[in-house]
Amino acid sequence: MPRGNRFAGAFDDGIITRPEHQIPARLARDQDGSVDDRAAGALLGMACGDALGVPYEYGRAPRGAAQMRGGGLGDYAPGEWSDDTQMAICIARVAATGVVLSSPEGLDAVAAAFDEWLDGNPADIGLQTHDVLTEARRLTSQPAQRMASAAATLHAQTGRTAGNGALMRTAPVALASLEDRGQVAEAARMIAELTHADPLAGDSCVLWSEAVRTAVVECRLDLVSGLDLVPAERRPAWARSIEAAERPAPPADLRRNGFTVTALQAAWRATYLTHWDGIEPSDQVRDALQAAVRIGGDTDTVAAIAGALLGARWGGRRPCLLTGGGRSMDGRVFVAGISRTSVKRSWVGQIPIATGHCVDSRPRSRRSRPTLKPHGCNRPRSSRWQPPGSRSDQGPRLHQGVCRCRAGFRA
Repeated sequence: MPRGNRFAGAFDDGIITRPEHQIPARLARDQDGSVDDRAAGALLGMACGDALGVPYEYGRAPRGAAQMRGGGLGDYAPGEWSDDTQMAICIARVAATGVVLSSPEGLDAVAAAFDEWLDGNPADIGLQTHDVLTEARRLTSQPAQRMASAAATLHAQTGRTAGNGALMRTAPVALASLEDRGQVAEAARMIAELTHADPLAGDSCVLWSEAVRTAVVECRLDLVSGLDLVPAERRPAWARSIEAAERPAPPADLRRNGFTVTALQAAWRATYLTHWDGIEPSDQVRDALQAAVRIGGDTDTVAAIAGALLGARWGGRRPCLLTGGGRSMDGRVFVAGISRTSVKRSWVGQIPIATGHCVDSRPRSRRSRPTLKPHGCNRPRSSRWQPPGSRSDQGPRLHQGVCRCRAGFRA
């Protein structure tokens, strides 16, 4: 099957701008806006995939087409996205200031954004991410140093920190340095290491960020092109993992996608096997996101990862992400919360960035959750994410335990 070709995206209320002098010259000359559109599409694609997968996270596969019907582990509203997109937006907002993400200032800003996000009482947060962000608050130093130190300590204690929580949020890293793949790789790994110290987590972020960058700049889907950016000793294993995901028969059990390698395989499989030359963008996006959800397991994360790459290839001007081709996705609530304002120059030239939900910010009734999910995965949850200023005083309600999605790896 031929590798590479098309994909979709757009965004929400606060407009973020970047000074023109910081925009790469070649991208600034893109008069038709296609680069801008594809870059913005990466964010919208992630949000749409996330919202589509939310109702089915570690639950039953949808009967018929998956729908953005809300619910899920975080009791989300229809069309509301989860921690995957919320954390990605933290990175996107920092990138939009023009700071180099891999610089001390950039990493501190990202770490501070994650910390502020935790203060917002998110409804859905991975156990590993929660442990690291909480432990980092007990340390004294700069934000990024505290966070990375807490992540390294957790890895030294458990040896199991290759959850998918870094991979799920990595797409905006690619958009900050579209013409510098080395910079993208460096920033992807360093931001991953803020919460996930396992080298496999960093590798997966490098590979996916480079795939997103390639889709935006070169208009093609290619995951193996980033293999030269990971350490030589791990390239053969990654090449085998990617090749296995492309086979007609799935590699092992892709539902165990709490592990970052399996999450990458699942997202790539959903993307790769639904693409062929001449396919309509709306058909590709619809089929790929539906396939991602049907894999099962951490459905919102797998669909968010796949959606970012889909959006990076197909762009945000087409309505296919919002409508699912009129058949597979109910994007009506998404349309209500998304500005269709044209993106100017680069993705950070003028991008409407979502504030965290698609519908409204009214607190909703809370539902109790069982301590042990049927699949054996316990991820910490708070009762519900609410915008700053309307946060509940009850604080997060966490489910204790270890995710056994893949031998103890935790998101």
